[in-house]
Amino acid sequence: MLYVVTESLKTDGGTEDVDAHLALTFDRPGGCPVEKVQPVHVTGRMTNHDGLIHFDGEFSVAYTDVCCRCLQPIERKMKVGLSADFVRGKEKAAAEEEIYVYEGSKLTLGEAIEDAFILNLPYRDYCDGGCVAPFVSE
Repeated sequence: MLYVVTESLKTDGGTEDVDAHLALTFDRPGGCPVEKVQPVHVTGRMTNHDGLIHFDGEFSVAYTDVCCRCLQPIERKMKVGLSADFVRGKEKAAAEEEIYVYEGSKLTLGEAIEDAFILNLPYRDYCDGGCVAPFVSE
């Protein structure tokens, strides 16, 4: 999601509420792919702190994962708090922690949301209790 930094966010202390939907597009690491991700609903507030734009809020999403045992689809929902900082590209070198970069008046909130989504997925997902697929042994 490309977010346009408005005039209210260009001044120190400026804030703006965010309430948006966006699509996630990525490949999940770890061997078991997420088959389908519904549009993400993100809400929160962006605040300018001396040039650094801080987002504090949450996102919720429904997605279809795959059981790593029987390969059947599993419907899941996720709701995660998100806190992310964005700096202009030239200032990134001075940052000591994970900070996202934006250029001009456009920043990509989607990258922070994709990272948080992936970090909150189970490494391998399994059916709830009723999975009858046999384990393969050699």
